[in-house]
Amino acid sequence: MGFNIWNIAVPIAEKEAALAAIGVVEADQADEDCQSPCSGAVGPKGHYIIWKNGRHGDVSPSELGALKKLTEALILNVYEGIMCGELIQLRDGAEVWRIAYEGIEGTPVFMPSGNVPREVLDLYEDLLSKQAAEDGKGGMSADHTFEILSMSFQKATSFKYDISSGTEFYVLEPEPIKPWWKFWQ
Repeated sequence: MGFNIWNIAVPIAEKEAALAAIGVVEADQADEDCQSPCSGAVGPKGHYIIWKNGRHGDVSPSELGALKKLTEALILNVYEGIMCGELIQLRDGAEVWRIAYEGIEGTPVFMPSGNVPREVLDLYEDLLSKQAAEDGKGGMSADHTFEILSMSFQKATSFKYDISSGTEFYVLEPEPIKPWWKFWQ
């Protein structure tokens, strides 16, 4: 079946703004396997990483709009079940670059747009070479080029969703709704 997840990395200084953007607050409950609808952690390079499970709902357009207001955000969406996803770099209210990937029909489609860093494009070329070498051996092979999304996220943050990194995630819960009759709070 595979993961359907969103990972959002923001500078640690923008942690509270990022949590507000997606309407959550930190709880004191550990989430070792990231099984809750949403969890967060300080990543290895000092980013704050939000893990949102797609099976509980995707990042909404309004949440994406709020994230665009941050100084910087790197947003990874991966749906392994159908081999597609995207990685978006936001900076100062604008999308700087995006890479999208679809492998649904068996032929991978890599779609870069914006000012994609050279190292990301070089990584994709390396993955293509690895794929071609494995395909040349015959038999079933893994889709190595699909890794472009998570490996690019990992290069920027030192965090990869499918590798144990020792990062301690904690449950993020929906912000409590203030009762309308307590207008003074």
